[in-house]
Amino acid sequence: MAVAPFIHMEMPVMTNEVVTYGESLDKKEENLQNKVIGYRSEYDNGFISAEEYIKGNDLLQHELSLLQTNNEKLYEEFVNNQRIFDWKSPRKFWIGFGTRLPYLLLTIFLIALFFNVNFTDNKLRKAFVFFISLSIALSIYHITWVFWILPDFPLKTYRWLYLAVCVLIGYGCFNYLEWRRTTIDKLKGIVSYLNHVIIKTTKPYLKNPDKYENEVVWKTLKKVRDEYRG
Repeated sequence: MAVAPFIHMEMPVMTNEVVTYGESLDKKEENLQNKVIGYRSEYDNGFISAEEYIKGNDLLQHELSLLQTNNEKLYEEFVNNQRIFDWKSPRKFWIGFGTRLPYLLLTIFLIALFFNVNFTDNKLRKAFVFFISLSIALSIYHITWVFWILPDFPLKTYRWLYLAVCVLIGYGCFNYLEWRRTTIDKLKGIVSYLNHVIIKTTKPYLKNPDKYENEVVWKTLKKVRDEYRG
């Protein structure tokens, strides 16, 4: 969130190369405009006739119009060649990135919160997971868009693509978080069970390790295996 209002403030609207190139194009237009003004001055001072002035001025105005049109194309091509991830300048890139960075930071915060909060209400936990999934999809979409360098799609394509990306990423994140929670719960149950076995059942077998191995160890390992697979 701090990127947009701080970093870009120190950057020029356009790069020095673009500014210099634009000034060179403006200089050509200025020279031709001075020529038009000088031609008018010659007419006003009676050095050329009205007929000659009209004919010559029309030619100069036509030349100026062609030059302006051509300069606009050249300038746009030069700017496009200087683009950073399809942004016209570093300043605009950082503005675009900075205004979308909060989506990513919010997602990271929600994920960290999810893994550090013990949800007792299962419905609340699933709702939170669903919200995180949407947040992940949204942040990935916006960050990807900042670095997207291919030509833009039609608006309708964007809508369907955005919907598809959100659904797929959201579904994947939801299932991953559920799988991770289930796995952690299983491991906690296994650790709890092993602690119980070690504390409660070890003492009677201290003098008979073979019996302990056959009656406790293998049964415990089998139970742990079945618990984890289940």
